[in-house]
Amino acid sequence: MKLAWVSAPPWANTGYAKVTRNFISRIKYPEIVCVTTGGLHAGPFVEWNGIKVYPGMQAEVGKGNITLYALERVLRDEKCTHWVFHSDAWAYRKLIRDVGVKYNAILYSPIDGGHVSPEEVQALQIAQERVAMCKYAEKEIQKAGMSTTYIPHGVDTKVFKPLNKDECREKMGLPKDKFIVGFIGTNISKRKGQAEMMMGFKKAIDAGKQFMAVLGTDQDGQNVGGYNFWQLADYVGVPRGVMLFPANMYTFTEEEMAIMYNSFDVLVNLSRGEGFGIPILEAEACGTPVIATDFTSMTELVGGHGMLVPVRILDIYTLKTQYHAIADYDAFGDALIKCIDNHDLVKSMGKRAHQFAQKYDWDKIAPKWDTMFRKLDKQGFFPPYLVKEFA
Repeated sequence: MKLAWVSAPPWANTGYAKVTRNFISRIKYPEIVCVTTGGLHAGPFVEWNGIKVYPGMQAEVGKGNITLYALERVLRDEKCTHWVFHSDAWAYRKLIRDVGVKYNAILYSPIDGGHVSPEEVQALQIAQERVAMCKYAEKEIQKAGMSTTYIPHGVDTKVFKPLNKDECREKMGLPKDKFIVGFIGTNISKRKGQAEMMMGFKKAIDAGKQFMAVLGTDQDGQNVGGYNFWQLADYVGVPRGVMLFPANMYTFTEEEMAIMYNSFDVLVNLSRGEGFGIPILEAEACGTPVIATDFTSMTELVGGHGMLVPVRILDIYTLKTQYHAIADYDAFGDALIKCIDNHDLVKSMGKRAHQFAQKYDWDKIAPKWDTMFRKLDKQGFFPPYLVKEFA
């Protein structure tokens, strides 16, 4: 077996890239090359830790029809027998169908909304193997009538671990006597629940609670479909002084991210849907409890050692036919107030969260992939049957 891993470049500072570098540096069985879905625009390849990383040369030719010009050429020239696609399958569904009939496709794609969308089904049906990154996705893919293997994302527990909170706050320049709420996420759409989070902040402020919100995101994302946080704060009624945005956030190393997680009392993730939620797991590994929406993967990652916020209303996503969940911001406000008022509760949840995260250590997750690859290698290649249309 020779494998192409198709995802973000391993050096990028994104969730997909983090999985890429942990995956390709730990897998023992198949020989691997990597094809990027973005971040490179010239070839032929870059060598990263002894592994070839080819440019994907991504081009948008219509919503749900992104193409990677280099993919089939790399698969052919490198004599790959299989390729793992680790990104949003619905957005590349035509590419997956076109290339998947020639080379074994293994899809490791998020299901971040209610049910598997029709657009996702089009991609998933062509795959020789579907890998679910959370139990929620496993259940939904099976409900859609397809088989799947469950292999979750992981966390490097040697890096993300409990540290002295006072020392971490001193390194971050944060006050030691404040209750600090953290948020880590993109600001390119409404999906991360930024507005619901701010409205929950307002409820806690109205109740007389003192806290600081450290927001690891772009302050202004309006040009790409997100929010201007300053204007959002003014509109909702949250004093601007409550918010702090770390400088040079996107240049942080993982060690610096661990220091930041340890600086928080709680992490908030009111996302309207998560395929997995890497910041949730990283925070928990650091002993920082999480308040998250009771929906998709967040339920299994937070339940029992954090706080789950009930869904207030459902919203229909526009790029694929799938619903997202808007968290109850009043309930989030109540949960935040409860945490601010109860230090022992926060400490207890943090200990349980740390224990929970240990089973997701990357060194425990990687062998699951090796086992699956050995199984697939014995099965050989059976291209999917496609129904031809005749005029």
